[in-house]
Amino acid sequence: MKLLDKYILKQIFAATLVGIILFIVVWISPEILFKIIKRTVAGEYTIAVAIKRFIFEIPEILGKAIPVGLLLGNLFIFDKLSKDFELTILRNIGISLKRILAPVIALSIIFSILCFVTYDKLIPIAAKKLEALNNDRETIQFVYMKKTKEEKPEQIIIVSNYRDYKIKGVTVLNFSQHNLSNKPLMDRVYSAEYALYTPDYWELKDGVEYFINDVNIYEDITKFDSIKILDKETSARVYKIMQLSTKKHETFTNDELKEYISLLKKEKLTDEYLYNQNKLYQRYFQVISCIFLAICGVVLGFGRPREKRLIGFTSAVGVIFMYYLINPFLDLLAQYGVLPPMLTAAIPCLLVIAATLTAAKLKQLI
Repeated sequence: MKLLDKYILKQIFAATLVGIILFIVVWISPEILFKIIKRTVAGEYTIAVAIKRFIFEIPEILGKAIPVGLLLGNLFIFDKLSKDFELTILRNIGISLKRILAPVIALSIIFSILCFVTYDKLIPIAAKKLEALNNDRETIQFVYMKKTKEEKPEQIIIVSNYRDYKIKGVTVLNFSQHNLSNKPLMDRVYSAEYALYTPDYWELKDGVEYFINDVNIYEDITKFDSIKILDKETSARVYKIMQLSTKKHETFTNDELKEYISLLKKEKLTDEYLYNQNKLYQRYFQVISCIFLAICGVVLGFGRPREKRLIGFTSAVGVIFMYYLINPFLDLLAQYGVLPPMLTAAIPCLLVIAATLTAAKLKQLI
């Protein structure tokens, strides 16, 4: 049995690696590789920068390639074993499906851990390296609403240009807290060239202050050199939210994503909170999905010696499309609170399990 385990492990390991590499090549070629080559030819990138960009683009694709590689690698090898009568011989001498699956599950656990580490460590590191190489980054906008204890708007802060830890083009709308019907919604507006951050406050610099009277007319307009906004409790939290909200969820480490989710919960930003909670759970369920995708590949590979291969590989393509294409729809369901994030993150894994059990039943393996 140890010889059999080594034999199966060696083959599915090689096939899985080939599947991962092929997926990366297919995924990276149409857009990313063309863009890198185009800018290199145009002289925007040196050869060294182009190679670095190519390498740093790979981790994000690797996270998606590992589950696909496990599915296709196991499907290819077990389809080959079926066609060569090797699985038939193993079953006839009394070796059960569970025993045959043992080396598959062991290898899939290793790859699933690699997948988890890729999302938690490799992708964020590569994203930071890419950011350091980028000279054409777009400026990012940020909007924050500060509320009173009664959940009434107190202040809206609009940052029109946040880049490289610099806060530029800041507009602050101060809301009136009076309940009089003739009182305007806002009582003053600040517009500043830039802002300086400290843990105790934000300091607006080189700006203009607009005072609004009871009939919604600018009563007075004055320039200022410096005005402090936000209190000690809010300043650091808002700055951290601004930093994190301008990043893609793929570039977060797990700890950063948990911290961001905690901040969103405190600020009662429900949509973003649910969306990012769903993304965090997806990372954990993807570990389980890798294992079941590997088992699914084994089940789809089982067949009669003269059975056509087209059925298994077509089914595998369907599973891959189902696994990845359903995620954006599930993200929306989580974001708008239609389904709990834990469930939306688990659904792709549950669908893979259902597809595996269905295929096993059709092939009379269970």
